Amino acid sequence: MTSPVQFPALHQDPSEGAQGVQEDDAYEPRYTTAEVVRITTLTPRQLQWWDETHLLRPHQENHKRLYTRAEAFTLLLYRELRARCFTLSEVRQMQRQLRQHTPLMSAARWLLTDGSRVVLLNEGSVVLTFLEQRRIPAFHLISLDALAQKLDAAPVPLPAKREPARARTLRQYVERLRREA
Repeated sequence: MTSPVQFPALHQDPSEGAQGVQEDDAYEPRYTTAEVVRITTLTPRQLQWWDETHLLRPHQENHKRLYTRAEAFTLLLYRELRARCFTLSEVRQMQRQLRQHTPLMSAARWLLTDGSRVVLLNEGSVVLTFLEQRRIPAFHLISLDALAQKLDAAPVPLPAKREPARARTLRQYVERLRREA
């Protein structure tokens, strides 16, 4: 089995946003909105709303949203939670709890939640023991491996390219066009 990708997007402080690109991830492959829509089956409007409400803030370049692999994985997880009838406020509450589990994220294979609590587990026997010990089995089990496999099956986008600095005046723009021709 492939191990799930890590969740840096879950731990991002929504107030910081993702407008700037770090030097390390400048050439990391990024998914366009159309690619994310195809992979996750979310609508462009949902992605826009989640950006506006700071649930997930992707990098923006020339007014286009670009998603890293971890952000695409996070969107798959959010879609799975919404498909199981969790509200956005419950998803946001789970997001806050997942920030506390940062060291466990890369080893986790299953996510168990009842909407108010999130439990990350990495062995099937532990999952069964956990569920057997609960008197009221109202937990939803989400396979993080299955989400990772869905993302792995999608074509990998090309690495992000740095655009040359934009001309500041019309004269600079015309000069740049002449040099490039």
